Order: sequence, then C-alpha cells, then structure tokens
Amino acid sequence: MRGWADADKEVDPCPRKSCSWEEELLGEDLEYRLSTGRPPDGLRDIAVHELRPGPVDYPGEVRVSAFQTVHSAYNLAYRFEHPEGCVVVSGDTAYFEPLAEFARGADVFVLECSLVEGARRTVYRGPEGERVWQSLQGQHLTARQAGLLARSAGVSRLVLNHLPRGVDPGEIAAEVRSVYDGEVVVGEDLLVVPLRGPMGQKSG
Repeated sequence: MRGWADADKEVDPCPRKSCSWEEELLGEDLEYRLSTGRPPDGLRDIAVHELRPGPVDYPGEVRVSAFQTVHSAYNLAYRFEHPEGCVVVSGDTAYFEPLAEFARGADVFVLECSLVEGARRTVYRGPEGERVWQSLQGQHLTARQAGLLARSAGVSRLVLNHLPRGVDPGEIAAEVRSVYDGEVVVGEDLLVVPLRGPMGQKSG
C-alpha cells in the first residue's frame, strides 16, 4: 500500500457509516504521524465523499448508482453502466427481491455467496455452528438464493464472491444451477471477467 502522503487526497466512494469507523480506526495513527513533525498534507486534507443510495457523481462515461442492501452493517450495492455494458456488485447482503430489480438487465451480476451447504457440514458443525448458520441467514446469501436473485434479475452471467473456505467450487456452482440456468462463475483471485463473450484468463 502507498504511504499516506502519496495517496490520493480524495477518497470516493465511502459508504456513510464506514467513514466514521475509519476515522476512529486511523485517528491514533494520524496523530502519531503529525506528532513526528510531518506536515499535514495528505493526512488531514483528505476529502471524503459519503455515498447514499441513488445516483453517484462520477466523471466520464460510466454511470454509477448505489443501492442499500439488507445486512447487519450499512452496505451499498453498486451498478456501473457504460455504453459497452453493465455490471452490478452486491457487496454483503441478505436475500431480498428489490436487489434483483436493481440488477435488472445487467451483463454481469457479482453476488456474494457466503452460505453454502458444504460449509454447513464442515464449518458450521454442531449446535453452536448451527446457531451461527441460522443467524447469518438474515445477513448473507445462500448459493440457492444467489441463483434465485440472478434468475429474477434476468442476467446471463453470475459471478460469485465472498465464498466459504474449503468448499469445492463445483459444489457451489451446482447449488446455484439448481435454480438458475445462466452462466455461473465461481470467483477466484485475479480472474478476468468480460462483460460479454467467453471467460478470460487470470491476470498477472
């Protein structure tokens, strides 16, 4: 990561409630750096643009809009529209139909997929694990729910992220395909996902 003084002085986007959290987290570090005699440039003159649901002011040809999801913490999904295509990224979310409407007609729908039956058998074992599993139902998506949202949104390519550890990607995809007939891509690091056409290779 770049040092503070080398970083961009405008931070955008920033969901409303995360900004104060970051200030609390970094405040002590900022005070330390200032106490060493460093100038405040790049430390105290950072402009934070807090985002709320609705259109996002963004330069260039890309039109961006934000949509609040259902989660234990404040979270925004984003829709990126360009003359060449559209991508929607959910971030953390529980299942709710308005998210499908927000993603309607996108070329690529990137959805979290935290709750997979394979993880239920391994990570969430026993009574305590089952309690955690049940509590997460109102905060995250099961693989089946991700498929249902993609189907309802009418998208042709679904990319899954926020995946559980130690579960076979084929098993995750199979759960989604039980309710969704489009293309299912189980995300991985450095994967290139085109708006249309065949899947790319990993970058780097």
